[in-house]
Amino acid sequence: MQNYKIINKNNLINNVNICQKYCKNICVMLKAEGYGHGINNILNLLKNNIKYFGVANKEEALKVRKFCKTCKIIVVGKTNSYVELIKNNISITIDCLDELITILNVCKKLNMPANVHVAVNTGMNRIGVKTLLEFKDILKFIDENNFIILEGVFTHCFDADKLQSNFYNQMHKFYCFVKELKDKKILIHIGGSFVLKHKIPNFVNMVRIGFFIYGYGMAKLKPVMSIQSKIIKIINAKKGEYIGYGTHKLKSDAIIATIPIGYADGLTRQASNKYFVEIKHQKCPIIGSICMDMCMVDISKIACKVGDRVNVFNNALCLAKCIKTSPYEILTNFQKLRGKCLIV
Repeated sequence: MQNYKIINKNNLINNVNICQKYCKNICVMLKAEGYGHGINNILNLLKNNIKYFGVANKEEALKVRKFCKTCKIIVVGKTNSYVELIKNNISITIDCLDELITILNVCKKLNMPANVHVAVNTGMNRIGVKTLLEFKDILKFIDENNFIILEGVFTHCFDADKLQSNFYNQMHKFYCFVKELKDKKILIHIGGSFVLKHKIPNFVNMVRIGFFIYGYGMAKLKPVMSIQSKIIKIINAKKGEYIGYGTHKLKSDAIIATIPIGYADGLTRQASNKYFVEIKHQKCPIIGSICMDMCMVDISKIACKVGDRVNVFNNALCLAKCIKTSPYEILTNFQKLRGKCLIV
């Protein structure tokens, strides 16, 4: 393989330590293959220090459980498949009474309890209970059925990164629900990462963190993942010749290097003729349309050879700015990279 996903363990630990200064009890989010870093990679580095991990669906939850038998796993997304989650002691998110009735029936058949977290909609309007009446009905149902264990109540903050944020309005709404709880041992948690830039209310005892863990959002954080490749072919091309698909024609003679990474690996076609990779610490522009599994770059100004290393990015923010998108998208795109993963 010519492509490499490099995971820097020291940067990861640095980011975790910084986040825990703001809230000691954190839930590390592993959805979308750990934001593209690889669920197994992040688990292997954090499972001895982090108790809670969050995922989006059953498949991710079972993958985490396979590699970590003792950690607490919360499926933060919606699911309608409960049997394997209950059997593997994986916590389930619910936001309506119908879900609880279905879960209860599964619990009775298995003769096993289910841990549930109630999602509260405080303004994002994605998932969650929206009225206190619904919330009280859910609490009453749980209280009357021993098979259902209320492990947590949570909400998600949708604009905590903005200067004029609704964070405190959301926290006020959230507290209106939380104060209905009698059990002080219940996890009260919020997400996402940018809530750490605000004062966390005293009634919140855990924060779900994704973006910050992987090195983005605050100056002190360090990117955990970099992407590298290698030159596989060098071609001398003449003025007027075409490069790649389409009609990109050279305006002057050029030396072109072929790199075995393309949009099937996560390097989106939007970066065609816009983005630069680095070879020997020098920027080399991508020329022509990025192909499914290859791209071409102009190396006319540097001396290099087949096999030389190519830095696709050390910081996803560079590529994100180039194509005017979020680093979230860049990171998760590279979960499909065909190549090796190295922990350094």
